Formats: sequence, structure tokens, C-alpha cells
Amino acid sequence: MATKYIATNGNDGTGDGSVGTPWLTLAFAMSEIGASDTLIIVDGDTYAEAAAATITPPANAIVQTQGAVGAEIDVSACDAGEPALKMSYSASIDGSAGQLILDGQTTFDDIICSISGVTASLSNVTVERNAATNKGVSIESDAGADTEATLTNCIASAVGTDGFSAYYYTAHAGLTITAVFDYCTAVNCGEDGFTSHYGSCYVRTTGCEASGGQTGYAPAYGSSWTSRNDYLHDNDSASRATNVYLIGGCNFVADGLRLGGAQTTHIMVGSPTGAECSAVFTHMLIDPDSSVDAWINILNSSGSDADQNMTFQSCMFQGLTASHAIDDTDRSNVRMNLVFDSCVLHLASTTTAGKYLLISRDSRATTIVVTNSVIRNDNGDGAYLLNSTANAAVIRNSIVRATGNGIAGAVYGSESGYNVVQAGTAFAVSATAKTGDVSADAAVDANYVPLRGGNCDVGCGNPNYRHLGEQDVYGRPKLRGDADCIGPAYPQRKAVENVLLPVVQFATEAAGN
Repeated sequence: MATKYIATNGNDGTGDGSVGTPWLTLAFAMSEIGASDTLIIVDGDTYAEAAAATITPPANAIVQTQGAVGAEIDVSACDAGEPALKMSYSASIDGSAGQLILDGQTTFDDIICSISGVTASLSNVTVERNAATNKGVSIESDAGADTEATLTNCIASAVGTDGFSAYYYTAHAGLTITAVFDYCTAVNCGEDGFTSHYGSCYVRTTGCEASGGQTGYAPAYGSSWTSRNDYLHDNDSASRATNVYLIGGCNFVADGLRLGGAQTTHIMVGSPTGAECSAVFTHMLIDPDSSVDAWINILNSSGSDADQNMTFQSCMFQGLTASHAIDDTDRSNVRMNLVFDSCVLHLASTTTAGKYLLISRDSRATTIVVTNSVIRNDNGDGAYLLNSTANAAVIRNSIVRATGNGIAGAVYGSESGYNVVQAGTAFAVSATAKTGDVSADAAVDANYVPLRGGNCDVGCGNPNYRHLGEQDVYGRPKLRGDADCIGPAYPQRKAVENVLLPVVQFATEAAGN
């Protein structure tokens, strides 16, 4: 287990890798050292790799910089048919107290670093500036073995496409990718800051940051991802412009996630493959920003037919949105289920007219359940709390508040909607606010269901509500009298109820009710 050196005053032709006569280039040194050897990169100016070179550390090799300054490797002349740094054997590369920078100089036309079929670690390594069509670090499955990669304090900067990518090839059935990112940063990448593709691909991010790309995080196509205390912001470039893009059947769990900055939307959901996507967010904070169009946006699903399930617990939504805060109007054929428990949803715009806090206007069913939460809409010139067409909404044990002149005092539903305002919900609206389904000066009866016309057949006489009586153990209103009391205004009541009740049961049990 020898220790060898490269230095800017070294020579690949005459050097022997010793501290007195070091080599010059990293690629040459990798071809000379043996398994389990250590290579020290002596602090200095930029190292320039030879033409058509590929840096391939041998098995169990350790590569590290010396001291706190770090070093920069110009990989622009490396072999464009291969990654500049190819981790084909289990090895460790550490920039130590400084950063080991692998710089493609905007001309290197391939992945800067690939890790495939091995157990490898990168620490204090920066990859930057390759050509427009390639990734920074690509963690890939291999036909022969599982891939396990741990990256700590690494940076992907201004790379062509994805900063950090975990990609599972479907031909490698039975094998897995595990990618762990601790305190890594992706900045100004051409597409995704961090991304994962396909099943058997498992990603964990802790204390990471992504900004300046099309997307901060993009879990996709059945991959599984856990996020803790990460910060995604200002991912505002090109068509996606979103902090989190949940794609095609992924599983995403985030705790302590912070979303901020100026982009089209904070969380985008799409299902081009027709697969169900499930996401759980706890202790999430969305920063206020006047240029964000939406908190959550459900995309067109290209004809797929799948449920998209999202649960938010103890989250803070805030901001000056330029469009509808939660909007599914761009989708087709997607059934969306949203649960908000112990959350604050505060739409504070005072300049944009006709914007909604919660909106669902598509022909496909959407279920929204809000429990133990505060919903506030300060939109100043006409905004509904909820616009629901052929959908279902439940608000329970919550506070709903509207100020200014917004039509924001309550739930608004079309004739085919099935909206329930349940026990413990209180409304507070300004004197000038219009109020859809709940009057501004009356407490909300636990058993009222908003109705778009007609009087209750059992005698309550209120033209705005159907008085349905007691609730069952799931919080569902029981009919007090003939089932026809629901009236012709709800021709789809039974069908929508079948979608609604399991979600209501889940939310009420989670809330301890």
C-alpha cells in the first residue's frame, strides 16, 4: 500500500511518483499505482490532463489533495467517448479540506464522473462546466454488481444537464443503486440539480441544496427518495422551472424541506407512464415570493390514468403567488388526492385578481382533505378558497379566514362537487368579502354540506345547505331522513363518496379523531 504523488512540477515521463519526483497528471498516476495505494495531489495551480485520457482509479485506491487549498484538474482534453473520471472499481476520492475541482472548460463532451457497479465515495469534489448535453456525476447500475455511492460536500456547477444523477437501467434486473448525498450542492445545472430514474434506485439527500436549474429534485419512474433538511430555490430556467418535480410512479418522503425563490411552481406532479406517485412532506417551509405561479401544479399526464397521492403534515405554505396556489388545470386523466394536516396555507397576494387558494377545475376527480389547519386567503380582488368541479373536499377542525374583497369565505362547489365542512371548522371573513357557501356572520353547523341550489327536504329551509344530521365514525354526514334529501344537485354523489371516504378516514384517524 504505497503512497504516490502528482504535482504541477512533476513529469509523467521521468517521475516515479515519489514526493521528490512526482508525476504530472492524474490519469497517468491512476495507470501506475496499484490496488489499495494512496495518491496525493500536491497543492498547486491547475493540472491539465493529457489528450484522450481517462482517469480510472484502481481497486480500493485512495485519492486525496494535500492540505487545505485543494486542486483543479482541467479535464477538457480527456477522451470524449468516456467519462473523465470513471469509477469502475471501489475507490475513494477526497478533496480533503479544500476542493478537488474537475473542470470541463465547457468543451469536454461527456459525463465528468461516472460510478457504476462499485462501492465508491467522493468527498469535497467539484465537477463543473462540461458540454451542454452531459451530466456532472452519473451513478449508474451495472450488469454485474450493485452500485453504492456516497457523496459528501460535493458540488456540481454549470454542467450541461443533470448535476447529480442516479440512473437504473431496466436491463439490470435484480440489482440496485443506492446513492447517498450529504451536504452536496447543485448550482446552475442545465436540467435537474439531483435526479433518480426507475425502480431499484434509492436516493437519500441530507442538508443538500439545488438552485439555478430547470428542476431542483426530480425523482422519476418508480425510484424512491428520502430528503431531510434540504433547501431548493430559484430553479427558474427553461420549461420546467420547479423546485420538486415528481414524475411517473416515484416515492418521495421529505422532512424539513425548504422551498424558495423565483420559479414557475414549487412542486410539480406528472405521470407520463401512467404510474401512481406518492409523496409525504413533513415540516416543510415554502418561502414567500411574489413571482411564483403556484405552490403545487399537476401537469398534463399524456393520457395516463393514475392516482397521484400527496400528504402534507405540519407544513407552512406562504407567498404571493402569481397564479392559483394549488392548481390541476393542466392535467388530463389524473386522479389527485391531497391531504393537509396541521398545516398553514396562506395566500397573501393583494395585487392579482381572481386567484384561488385551492383549486380543482378538471373533469377528473380530485379529493382534498384539510384537517387541523389554518387556511387564509388575503387575495384582494376576487378569489375562491376552493373551486371544485366533479371533485370532493373536506375541511375539518380548521380555521378558514379571508380578508379584503376576495370571494374567499368558504368552500365553493359546482353542481357535481361534493364538499363537506365538518365539525370544529370556524370561518372569519371581512365585511366586504363575498362568501359562496358559508355566510359571513354565522357559525358553521357541523352537519352542513354546501349545495348549489334547492332547499333541504327535511325542513331546515336554508337555500344554501342540505342539513344532513349526525356524522358517522369516519366524520361522514349521515342522512337524516330520506336518501333523496341530497337532491338532484348531486347526481354523482355516490361515485364521488366512494373516492372520498377512505381519505377522510385516513385523515381523521391521523388527527386522532
